[in-house]
Amino acid sequence: MREPLPEWPIFGMADDVRSALRQAQQRKTPVALATLTSVEGGGPRPPGTQMVFGDGILAGYFSGGCVESDVADHAFACLEDGAPRRLVYGEGSPWPDIQLLCGARIEIFIERVGHDDPALTELLAAEQERRP
Repeated sequence: MREPLPEWPIFGMADDVRSALRQAQQRKTPVALATLTSVEGGGPRPPGTQMVFGDGILAGYFSGGCVESDVADHAFACLEDGAPRRLVYGEGSPWPDIQLLCGARIEIFIERVGHDDPALTELLAAEQERRP
């Protein structure tokens, strides 16, 4: 059984997900990294925005709560089976009951990231060394 997640809006206060990634690395636990890859129609967050989901770990946000719960379900499924996912909300979505209040269409890519992933190690080293 996984640890409970923090309540909204506390996890949404963490716009920069690197501290959550560092926490996962220190715990030696995988996370699901969700990245907003496309926004059409003036969504609340720009492409490149990320969320992190893990055992007791949650950071970032994509909307004002319109899609986060569903993204979390897909993220935890990704953690379990390792299969990446591409989600679409808004026009063209297979989930017409989940809409963004702003009317935007967004695409999100979810991938499993292990605590020892070389890209994660490099990202966190760059942050620590204050380099791009």
